[in-house]
Amino acid sequence: MSVRGSRAWLMFQNVQTTRVQDSILYLGRIAPSKYPDVLIEALGELKKKGVVFSADIFGDALPEDQKYLALLKKRADELALSPMVHFHDGVPNRDTPAIYTSHGIFVNLSKSGMYDKTIFEAAAAGCLPVASSKDYAVLADQQLTFDGTASHLVTVLEKLIRMSESDRDRLRKGSFELAAANSLETLGERLAQEIK
Repeated sequence: MSVRGSRAWLMFQNVQTTRVQDSILYLGRIAPSKYPDVLIEALGELKKKGVVFSADIFGDALPEDQKYLALLKKRADELALSPMVHFHDGVPNRDTPAIYTSHGIFVNLSKSGMYDKTIFEAAAAGCLPVASSKDYAVLADQQLTFDGTASHLVTVLEKLIRMSESDRDRLRKGSFELAAANSLETLGERLAQEIK
């Protein structure tokens, strides 16, 4: 079975929705270990620079991280981000394809040493995945990676937002191909061939 023809793969591609221009997405658990505070600081800097964008933060916090979530929202208010940044509860996985598809840029701030499936889900849905993982940086276009700091993330996001649509399409194509090469189905097929 080809990866592109698999049911799991198609759920991220066959979504009928409009992509919001210059929109940024965070989708994941709200916890200090996920570093969404870095994104909030970067968005504050983007606003100071006059970059026009919108951002959605989807995710729930565990009971022990509720104070952290409250601090994130407070910091967003301090940076006067409320007109363009919106916090949402977490959503079930079945609802994520439409969310990815309606955004232009997905930001993942997880540390190195793992591949977060959300990076590849975003890419499969045509949302440009920006990540700080060094493991991801080895494979991805360098324009979609950052060093984990808010200042570098600002640089990357501003460049993507100001980029021509044709250049963004080129990056989307490369990200899609990377996601296809790293899908569970493809990895399973490789393993099956090795076993034979």
